[in-house]
Amino acid sequence: MLAAQNLHLIPSIQQSAHAEETVKIEMVATSTGKGHVTYGASLSGSTSSADFEGEWSQEADFKRKEGYSMSVSSTDNGVELTCKILVNGEVKEEQKASGDGYSSAHCHLPADFGYGDK
Repeated sequence: MLAAQNLHLIPSIQQSAHAEETVKIEMVATSTGKGHVTYGASLSGSTSSADFEGEWSQEADFKRKEGYSMSVSSTDNGVELTCKILVNGEVKEEQKASGDGYSSAHCHLPADFGYGDK
C-alpha cells in the first residue's frame, strides 16, 4: 500500500535525475523586416541579444534544470515574427506574432520539458 501511495513521486524523481543533463538546442528567429532576438538560460537570468533581418539561428548547450527562453521583437510596421526552440531537430516551442509598431513573440523551454505532457 505504501508503494502505491508514493507513485505520484516518480515524475519528480525522474526530473531530479535529469536536472543536471546537458541539452543541445537550436534557436531560430525569423522576421519579415528588421528583428531583434534576446535569448538565454531562464534560471541564470544571463542573456545575449542580436539584431537581424530575415532569419537568425544559433545552437546552445544548457543544463536542463535551467530552462531556456528566447524572444524576438520588431518596431517595424507589418512585420511577421517567429521564434522556435528545437531539441534534436524537433520543434519543442514555437510562437508567432505580427503587428504594426511594436510586436514580439516569446518562446520558453521549461526545465521539465519532455516529462509527462510537456
